[in-house]
Amino acid sequence: MSISIPTNYLKAALLVAAKNDIRYYLDAVNIIYKGGDVVRLESTNGSSAWVHEFKFAADPNLQPFSILASRDALEAACKLHKTHVVVTASNVGGIPAVVDGRFPDISRVFPTDLTSVTNGVYDPEITLALQKAARMVQGKYGVFWFFGTTVGGSCLCIVNTNHKFIGFAMPLRVKTDLSKITLPSPN
Repeated sequence: MSISIPTNYLKAALLVAAKNDIRYYLDAVNIIYKGGDVVRLESTNGSSAWVHEFKFAADPNLQPFSILASRDALEAACKLHKTHVVVTASNVGGIPAVVDGRFPDISRVFPTDLTSVTNGVYDPEITLALQKAARMVQGKYGVFWFFGTTVGGSCLCIVNTNHKFIGFAMPLRVKTDLSKITLPSPN
């Protein structure tokens, strides 16, 4: 039994997944099927996270499974299969892909409040990767950015046009007093 995942969804998740991290399990995408007609893709690099859920035509005999699929296998499968990649509990696009490890529970650091605005300094490469990933699955104008609050502080959140949370970036750990930054005059 298998799931067919659009290639651009996997490429979007890879934009946020770690590369050559010592925490090897972050160099992967967590693909979760819990039953029904929804598949969830999760990736993180430790400073940002990506979560994308999408519906597909499920085979009624398909059993729930999850696979922590390696970056190398996903990149190779995306090159081989231009539109969709078939994923099973042990491979991606026919390529063995299982990473032996436990993917972090990124829901523990999801934003808890989108009403409070807090200052933060964010890595431009991370925000650019999140923006590219969101455009790959939502289209050019399908993304909104918000400041939010997590247990550990502030974060920059991405929400799609259906008001569904899809990703976030944690601020850099720098001590910058933003009130002392001089902005250019508008004239």
